[in-house]
Amino acid sequence: MRFIFLSLTLSLSFIAYTQSGYNQIKEFSDAGCALINCSVQADTLYLIGSLRNTGTSQGVALMKADTNGNIFNLYPYFDPEDNDIGFGVNYDIKIMPDRSIVFVGGFFSETAQFLIKYNATGQVILFKKIPYDNAYSVVTFDFESYKDGYIIGGTVVDLQNKLFPFLTRTDAEGNVLWTKRYPEPGRDQNSRCMKVLDENTIVIGSVLGNQNNQNWGKSRIFALDSLGNLKWDFRVPDTNEGLVSDIIRLGNGDWLYLNKKFEFYSQDSVLAWTQLVRRDSDFNLIFAQRLSPTKWAWNLANDLVPSPDGHWIVSESTALTGPDFSWIGSGGWAGCLTKITSDGEILWQTCDTIHWNIPGVLSEETASSHVVLPSGSSILIGFTNRYKPSPARSFGWMFKVDANGCMMEPCSVGTEDNEEAITGLRLYPNPASQTVQVLLSGSAEVGKLFVFNSLGSMMAVYDIEPGAQTQTVDVSLLASGLYFFRAERGGKLLFTEKLVVQH
Repeated sequence: MRFIFLSLTLSLSFIAYTQSGYNQIKEFSDAGCALINCSVQADTLYLIGSLRNTGTSQGVALMKADTNGNIFNLYPYFDPEDNDIGFGVNYDIKIMPDRSIVFVGGFFSETAQFLIKYNATGQVILFKKIPYDNAYSVVTFDFESYKDGYIIGGTVVDLQNKLFPFLTRTDAEGNVLWTKRYPEPGRDQNSRCMKVLDENTIVIGSVLGNQNNQNWGKSRIFALDSLGNLKWDFRVPDTNEGLVSDIIRLGNGDWLYLNKKFEFYSQDSVLAWTQLVRRDSDFNLIFAQRLSPTKWAWNLANDLVPSPDGHWIVSESTALTGPDFSWIGSGGWAGCLTKITSDGEILWQTCDTIHWNIPGVLSEETASSHVVLPSGSSILIGFTNRYKPSPARSFGWMFKVDANGCMMEPCSVGTEDNEEAITGLRLYPNPASQTVQVLLSGSAEVGKLFVFNSLGSMMAVYDIEPGAQTQTVDVSLLASGLYFFRAERGGKLLFTEKLVVQH
């Protein structure tokens, strides 16, 4: 088996520059390549992803990286029975006290879950298939270490095409102790998150839907005891709220959770946005704060992670070109990070992606998960499916910002509008091979234009003259690849824009 790991690098020499973050492409197989989830311990980042071997088998991989995005170990694994492993956004990963790494998933053509365990040196010491009877498919999202074993949660599609959550309790070797299903009469129900509050309280976040495809949605949070029996059940009173994708119990008993809010216009016309919701211990509403920068049917929040200063960092997949009624084929897919307080105040929001706004490129970018470092910096991971230009490819990506939401200082990531921001086309042609025209604001102030490669290294810096409305930049000596152009005037950010150089 041969695996090639590629982090876009450039041969041109550069000026040393200290920066806060990066945006990197990670490519470690020809197809089926994705970064799914991550966890951090000390200064080591543990990533899980999907990849293909030299044939056509879809497998999984554990990767170890530093917080600068350098992957130094990759441990692939493929099903011994050659079934394609199905691995989706935000499938859970846990680092155990003995430094082993455990995660869960499923299969494309087999109705089963799997539990996989790596030791600290990257060897697979357990791969356990957990068959699921009387179902078309099973999707496993979350698991927790529980009483010398595991609790695994997800969603099943039964033989009547009905969706509902399930819970499986196993021992430490993945042997099933019990499995329980939680169907809702007359409703579909999808589950995305699970939290173990104590040995006798397991909380599930889900959404109830309408089996007749009518515009109807109701967020649901319910608790189970150690045997999987229902303890209590909360359902939002409104019928336009979606999947609960993460949930936190605060020290005072209040609940913080992520879900989705819908605007229904017709059967095929739906807008939605993610939101952070806070309710008291009796589930009375305190606030619901919108997060998504635009309204789009596919907006989806992933994780609610605490920051060192007592606030929260949320990651989500969104589209930057909304409002958009499309369920598929929308432009502007991106990953966003939002810092928000427990009182619902948004402190900053930053969104980035690989190349959605480059002419001739058709791609879908999906944010999978994120971690928050002790410094307050955040690392967002995800994957891109690129359909044009041919051949179609897929790859993972990593996006790091500092505690202020900046990939490089200074930056403007607050919620206020930038008065000098330029809308529309800023760089042309794009892609470019010889020169590129940079559209500026024409301000009377002097400025700087910085050029960075995809690893965050500064390649060049240019002075912007007072009153200049355009600037020509020679890119003929840059190696083919992805670059970032950052324009500033008077210490204020005008824009950061991507350019593809092709020779």
